[in-house]
Amino acid sequence: GTPWPGGTPRRRGTVETRAARRAMSGARDGGNMMPFGPGGPEEEGGLAPPQMIPLKPKSSLGVALRTTIEEDFQSFDWIQDEQIKWLSSEREGIRGLKTRRPASSASTKLMSKKQMQEQQKTKLVELHKMVVDLMYNMILYRFKALGIEPVRAGELDGPFADLGPIDLRQLTEGIHTQEALELVRSHLISVLGPMLPKSNQGFFTSAAKMPKLQLSQVYMTSVMFGYFLRRVDRRFQIAKKLDMLEIEFRSQEQSQCSYEYVTDDDYTWTYEDVTGEDPFSTTMEEEDEEVSVVDEEKGEGKPKVSLKEYIERFDAKTLMQCASLMSQEAAVLLQEYQYALFGNIRELQKQMAMAIGPVEQGGSPSPEQVMQRISQAVSQGNVETLVVTFADQRRLVLEAVALGGFLRDSEDYIKKRATSQILTPLPPLPMDDSQIRGMLNAGTE
Repeated sequence: GTPWPGGTPRRRGTVETRAARRAMSGARDGGNMMPFGPGGPEEEGGLAPPQMIPLKPKSSLGVALRTTIEEDFQSFDWIQDEQIKWLSSEREGIRGLKTRRPASSASTKLMSKKQMQEQQKTKLVELHKMVVDLMYNMILYRFKALGIEPVRAGELDGPFADLGPIDLRQLTEGIHTQEALELVRSHLISVLGPMLPKSNQGFFTSAAKMPKLQLSQVYMTSVMFGYFLRRVDRRFQIAKKLDMLEIEFRSQEQSQCSYEYVTDDDYTWTYEDVTGEDPFSTTMEEEDEEVSVVDEEKGEGKPKVSLKEYIERFDAKTLMQCASLMSQEAAVLLQEYQYALFGNIRELQKQMAMAIGPVEQGGSPSPEQVMQRISQAVSQGNVETLVVTFADQRRLVLEAVALGGFLRDSEDYIKKRATSQILTPLPPLPMDDSQIRGMLNAGTE
């Protein structure tokens, strides 16, 4: 079959795109097409070698989408829509064990219940891989649209990280609203700590040697913060455009009711429904311009309620609901991404556990003792470490926050356009909301 499940996408009956034709050629050669541009990795304009791409495609759909991003970027938006439709139909077929080419009724009757269950399980696994590939390529598409190349596999292998320059303006103002940027700044201060340089030059001349595990934890915490921030900022922007912010703050009871009204869990009300904007085609700068026009028409220079104040009124249940991943596909993608960038996380955890030592009788070591032991392990080389400038730390944090926001957007986009449920719901995990509230308050005092 072709790497485009359900057939090669065509736009209004025209010939298929160059990327699609090339992907088809790779499938006919055995389906193992290497993700290079024409002439291989050495030729200018070719794709990055497979080891440089954080996540390798797990399906032919992933290979084809990656090729489209590199060779036919303008076609990606409508191609992703076609694949969401096809994945929806496949999901419906799996529910009834109906494939695109169903078996004859006679053979179906002979199929045992166990065989039918195995077939359904196999198809669900393949569908799951394709959905993860789709989400990841949607994220890559967003980064490329901003002219940003995410950190690649191998760049954090150590012992020194050198990620190179990045357009910080695109990585911040090009992604987040002005209200959200204030919280991004607070998060950056909270994770970089008290050693944060006071000047821009200091970001490039100052470096820290830290455990690789610690850097991976900072990165993943920032991803989850970006995911949370995008989710609550969408709700905030909806409430603001519906002129509901002041109403929500008149009483706690009204506030809770309003939160339920603008929640995105059932997607009855989404940002796109209220604004008519597509999160995959509208930049945050354009959103801010439109919001400011609305405020000016009302005689308001800026909203009376800040995003931080809006979030602070959330109860613990609402706060943790917004901070939880919505799909198993998103959870799998993030776990694989973490391993791709930082290596075997379990091995790093074992190193750290040995460095901290066994729990002493009578209780766990104090935080001061833990930090002392970690510092000693770093100096003695008992754990894998990286020397990272504050400029690269800043880039990693901001890129991770962006990644989390894009991941949330991809879930929203797929959920909105799928005609059947192709995302697997992930039950909320029990967590403590104090860490999130701490990040909101960091750097604002």
